[in-house]
Amino acid sequence: LAAKSGGSGGGGGGGGGGDSGAVRVGESDRSTPETSGEQDTTTATPTTTLTTDNTPTTITTTTTTTTPTTLTPTGLRQRKGTPSATPLDDEPSNTTPIPTMITTVTATTALTPPSGWTRRLPFIVWSAYLLNPWGVLSCVALSTIGFNSLAVVLTLYGAVKGKPLLSTLGLALATYLSLYPIVLLPPVILLLRTTATHRYLPVIQTVLGYVAWLAVLMVLSFVYLESAVATLSLSAAQTKDIDAFVAFVSSLSVRIGPYIDGMPLLQQLAAHAALFLSTSWVWVYDVYWFILWAPDLTPNIGLFWYYFMEVFMHFRAFFTFVFQYHLLIYVVPATFKFKDQPLFLFWLLTALTAMLKSYPCVGDTTLYLCLLLLFPAVIHQNRWNIIVGNVFVFLNLLGPLTWHEWLDKESGNANFFYAMTLAFFVIQGWLVRDCMFS
Repeated sequence: LAAKSGGSGGGGGGGGGGDSGAVRVGESDRSTPETSGEQDTTTATPTTTLTTDNTPTTITTTTTTTTPTTLTPTGLRQRKGTPSATPLDDEPSNTTPIPTMITTVTATTALTPPSGWTRRLPFIVWSAYLLNPWGVLSCVALSTIGFNSLAVVLTLYGAVKGKPLLSTLGLALATYLSLYPIVLLPPVILLLRTTATHRYLPVIQTVLGYVAWLAVLMVLSFVYLESAVATLSLSAAQTKDIDAFVAFVSSLSVRIGPYIDGMPLLQQLAAHAALFLSTSWVWVYDVYWFILWAPDLTPNIGLFWYYFMEVFMHFRAFFTFVFQYHLLIYVVPATFKFKDQPLFLFWLLTALTAMLKSYPCVGDTTLYLCLLLLFPAVIHQNRWNIIVGNVFVFLNLLGPLTWHEWLDKESGNANFFYAMTLAFFVIQGWLVRDCMFS
């Protein structure tokens, strides 16, 4: 960094114009003497240091040393026609050479973790998942969230490895099991584009593969349930619906009978269609409409149960739409913001899904907390790691206590447990916000 100064100095130096100056690293700006017959020596020294956030930074220092053969210090001026500097009247001469340092610093911040961390990263991630207390509790409770986590991880693995069929299979399985992972489609497309040569081919492959796998899963479910129809005991309501549908089609066939032949065949087809619509696909309503409408208000670590326990029934449809739509409003802006970091976008949407789904469990939280270990540089940049960690530990102790006081001893009320779930939601949001800023 070179600075040009006017050569101002003490003791009659105002007559010297155009003196060149230099700024040293870590020193204040100061004027430097005029030189003649300079010799420059340039030295580049790369060094590696750690910044305040423990991020490795490579600093290359280029030092140019200018050694003048004849020095004219500040306060002296060179007379025309003389090869050397001559002191002014009553001023001592100074012929000691003083080198001038011009230093250029180039800093490159590397967001990659240290090599030791990188080598041990797979071991750290799967150990954190298998030994996590929340994961162990999910297994003890015989929860099926482990299959959903497996499908999500399979999706991520296939996307990172550039395998569209494997990635779309995992995404279709995750959507088939819990519906919400459909929001992971944009980061999967972006991850597959990083390893593809064509720009739009991954988009077409991912969308078509996802739809195809999901259709295959639906058809397999239908075939299995159709084979079980003979042994399935239908409820009175289902039997009534079948009879009503058959009667309607039969009356319709009687009206149009003079115009169409084969009415007995049409009646048989109508009966099979009624049975098909009433039994084989009833699971679609029971599974996905149950997730969207959230009729079961059993207390959990989510936010739906308490709010919809208090809301008026004629407002329930509106607020159900608002709560379910809440997750979708983050997909588009997050995709545009982190389109260059698709892996982090995948983690972000996974965390938001675990927070905003209608029936969350600790297995969802376990998955995204363990996937956060894939970003050690982000963890180092976070400002509230200690506070967030302590609050997580505190809520793990407080949650069972409030549940016990409310439902077992009946010495509290729902507000105690809901306050814990609300604090759990807030601290998760704080962690996601901190990671986004990092």
